[in-house]
Amino acid sequence: MAPAQMKERLTTLEEENADLRAQVEWFKRNLFGTGKSATLDALQTRLKLGEEAAQPEASAQKKETISYERAKPRKRDQPAERFKNLPVLETTELVPDAVKTDPEAYERIGEEVTFEVQITPPKLWKHEIVRGKFRHKLDRSRPPMIAPALKRPIDNSYASAELLAYIALGKYLYHIPLYRQEKMSAH
Repeated sequence: MAPAQMKERLTTLEEENADLRAQVEWFKRNLFGTGKSATLDALQTRLKLGEEAAQPEASAQKKETISYERAKPRKRDQPAERFKNLPVLETTELVPDAVKTDPEAYERIGEEVTFEVQITPPKLWKHEIVRGKFRHKLDRSRPPMIAPALKRPIDNSYASAELLAYIALGKYLYHIPLYRQEKMSAH
């Protein structure tokens, strides 16, 4: 080839190379983001697409066994056990209305005892609520009767309305933390 032809060929190849580079940049922008909402990561440009990285077998991941011990959950105290040492200052007996109207027709066969934890600042005490169970003396086919339980401020709770008010006032009005209130009322 003549030097003039080589020079012309070199110029053509440089133009083609510049055109191809512009196309590659356009594809990168469209593939990896426009640059407005996503930035082009420098590592993404180093990706060798089409080439699969061969992983040597020597660097295969080793399996390792991990073991641990888990503590047993603490056994929760039953409310009857937790409050067994509180003194009982008041006992209320609830009797069904049918037994009140005709007490001679019923005999007492048992009772259910529940309690509420009351407070006379700063002393806790129990208010026992006894609900007697009755059955009809003459008609044994009737089911046993028991007075309905009193409504509680919080269902399935042993806290009375007075105790809840005392705790709320201590926490929010007097700024006494709950753990300190617990220590103050320890029995």
